[in-house]
Amino acid sequence: MIDNFSRAMDLIRQMEAQLPIPVYPSEGLVKMMKGRSVTLDPNQPLLIKKLLYSGDEGGILCDITPSDESNVILCSLTHVRIQSDHPLAEGIQHYQQQRTKRLVQTGGLGQPVSFTINPRKKRKR
Repeated sequence: MIDNFSRAMDLIRQMEAQLPIPVYPSEGLVKMMKGRSVTLDPNQPLLIKKLLYSGDEGGILCDITPSDESNVILCSLTHVRIQSDHPLAEGIQHYQQQRTKRLVQTGGLGQPVSFTINPRKKRKR
């Protein structure tokens, strides 16, 4: 298991109480989004507006969609940087370090992975 589920849920509750949370995209996220024709700057502040837990596959996901972007941008919490003076910085950084360490130990990916969710087609009755 990569995440400690109860700790992840506790961190999500703490973060939800502080939303929106200012963060910066990682270099890996900037590169991945560039391949999708979305321009992000590593020094561009973004806001985490929503959170969800996607299990061990993606961990804590953040909605960091810029206000000028028409597509939703969800990324793992491990692919954003938080300012060190934020009240939750220590807890978020600890989660990021532990998740990254466990991903490396299990052979998981260290770079952002993208995926597209397509709505299901309605069945004919």
